Amino acid sequence: MGIRYCSVCQYYEPLGLGKDDSKHGFCHRYPPFQIIHANTPTERYDQPIVESDDWCGEGESLASKPQCTLKQLDLSVRARRGIRRLFSDRGWEMKDNSNETVLQLCTVTGNDLLQLKNFGPVSLEEVKYKLEQNGYNLS
Repeated sequence: MGIRYCSVCQYYEPLGLGKDDSKHGFCHRYPPFQIIHANTPTERYDQPIVESDDWCGEGESLASKPQCTLKQLDLSVRARRGIRRLFSDRGWEMKDNSNETVLQLCTVTGNDLLQLKNFGPVSLEEVKYKLEQNGYNLS
């Protein structure tokens, strides 16, 4: 059975084009398709762009990925404190040894994290990098 939102699909890759475009990403469910422009002889290949709250019925949950816990991400104290604050603000339980915490973290955007006090671009890049090392992405 498929999942309901692209943002929690293992085939979803956020575009990250800036502050105003955190809700769009590439779908890597299938190989890139050919794009031919009518006014130019240029052709290229690309993945479809989807919205994070779209869904297709064929996606696979991030839960089907290898299990990864927050403790395994080995984040800095500053990044962990920011994530703890975000979870507290949203009423979520943060468990160091649970894959569920990492899956919940993947549902937030970089902009959500940057809104936190003392959570800047360096912390954001650290979180993104550690998630990507384990096959995950922020929404």
